[in-house]
Amino acid sequence: MSRLLVIGCLALTIPVLAQESLTAEQILEKYADAVGGKTAIEKMTSYTSSGTIELSAMGITATTETYAKAPGKRLSVTTIDGYGEIRQGYDGKKSWSKDPQGGLKEITGDEAIQLRIDSTFDAPLKWKSLYSKVELVGKDKASGKDCYMLKLTPEGGKPVQRCYDAETFLVSRGVNHGAGGEEVPVELSDYKDIALASKCQ
Repeated sequence: MSRLLVIGCLALTIPVLAQESLTAEQILEKYADAVGGKTAIEKMTSYTSSGTIELSAMGITATTETYAKAPGKRLSVTTIDGYGEIRQGYDGKKSWSKDPQGGLKEITGDEAIQLRIDSTFDAPLKWKSLYSKVELVGKDKASGKDCYMLKLTPEGGKPVQRCYDAETFLVSRGVNHGAGGEEVPVELSDYKDIALASKCQ
């Protein structure tokens, strides 16, 4: 009776231990699979996205649009009520920003490195070249779900941390960067499958 009980307990704990033994590298590979895998990612050549930002404590509302094109060009346009338009871009070589207060200027340093990484179109497949070091920091929670916390350090740049859902391996918490390079934590949820549109010949 006791032997059967012990065997039963071992059978229950083995899957848990296997899940906890994942490395940072394995989690990033699973993330690439979760967002469509190599074939689907390589088919994409451009995308656009739009959204709204609400800072209720400050009474600020903004709209944001992002345009991206392979292999590594990106433009984001954020319009803030009462302030104006903030543009931030990467043309494949240089990073820049333009806003009503500071005008047009080149982005350099850590902010430029991070913008280049964010602009890499197939970044889920190229994490080995984008980051010189990837570390599994531990487990955390995002949107009420368990997630793996990874620390990603680019060559010559500042490390960032991201949480990957422990079940889906999609990013559940990450960091965006504001026009001044400040880190803005965001939580991500409600992922949906989409079909890739084909170009008409």
